[in-house]
Amino acid sequence: MKVERVSVETVRKEIGEWAKQAASGPLDSHKLVGRHSTDSLVVVELDWYRRAREALGDPTDL
Repeated sequence: MKVERVSVETVRKEIGEWAKQAASGPLDSHKLVGRHSTDSLVVVELDWYRRAREALGDPTDL
């Protein structure tokens, strides 16, 4: 999975579209969100998040 670096402004504009895409299949990339040249969070699909938590031995009921 590729990682795309995006700004907070881009997240504000695109989050609705990303949610639609994720509801119908995987996103084309994970989104690494940064502000003032500091990365602060990653946007991933819920299924990916669940699998990662399971792999870490910390499953979630989301």
